Amino acid sequence: MTATGKLHCSAWILVFASFSFLQLNDPDPFPWSLVYFLCGLLWFAELFGRRNIWIIYMATLGLTFWMGALANAPVDLFNLGTTKDLFAEMSPGKPYIEESREFFGLGICTISLLILFAKARSVPVKH
Repeated sequence: MTATGKLHCSAWILVFASFSFLQLNDPDPFPWSLVYFLCGLLWFAELFGRRNIWIIYMATLGLTFWMGALANAPVDLFNLGTTKDLFAEMSPGKPYIEESREFFGLGICTISLLILFAKARSVPVKH
């Protein structure tokens, strides 16, 4: 792997390690820390040439379906609130704030895995 490729993988690993750590003070930390940890782990495997395209594919598919379950939240955000609400405090009267954040977090994960999937399809791992 080239130095640029290693830097690219390392950047994604750092992003997802940070996301996973930040989720530890969330009311429901386990699923979110696990999702971000999994994405970081897949990039870590890529860095060391240990990728498994089927795991990448299944993770991407699962995250896409999970995003679908939360798809109403960003719609509610734009219909009932503003984009500034993404940075506001959560409130029981505005559940779409937290769900929109979760939706966009899953979106970041999904986009990164789509990049990883495309990379895996175009460049075979050298052992």
